[in-house]
Amino acid sequence: MIEPLRNADFENLQHLSLNFSDGYVIADQETPKSIENYSNYKQIPGLSFEESQKDDALVSLYTNHILK
Repeated sequence: MIEPLRNADFENLQHLSLNFSDGYVIADQETPKSIENYSNYKQIPGLSFEESQKDDALVSLYTNHILK
């Protein structure tokens, strides 16, 4: 858990926060692809920026993945 803090850059801090997350939503199309890749690797449910722009995407993520 402490390892990402040894080199506390943006991506490492994001990875650390994802380790304690039930899910994620990428809210900016300029977010580094490595964040989404890490989330997929750790099997954390979430939405890419493109997916988050669809109608009811957040409700669907929450009800189908977070509440289960």
